[in-house]
Amino acid sequence: MRRAAATLGLEPEAFRWALEVSVAQVPAPLRALRRPDGVISRETWNQAFADLVCAIGLGAPCDPQDGGDCSCRL
Repeated sequence: MRRAAATLGLEPEAFRWALEVSVAQVPAPLRALRRPDGVISRETWNQAFADLVCAIGLGAPCDPQDGGDCSCRL
């Protein structure tokens, strides 16, 4: 939780709150982070990161590899 929150620039409690409020939009593999003992792999984090950023309202990530698409695809 601490590392995931820090990656997003959030305090752990703010990240925990965002996960709870947006649980329906949070990618299923990342919902494990809602549990006190929740752990996910780096690969899972990397694959779901862009969707998580959109789900919890932090913005729409841009990827220069796809032409700079900056939209949430939820």
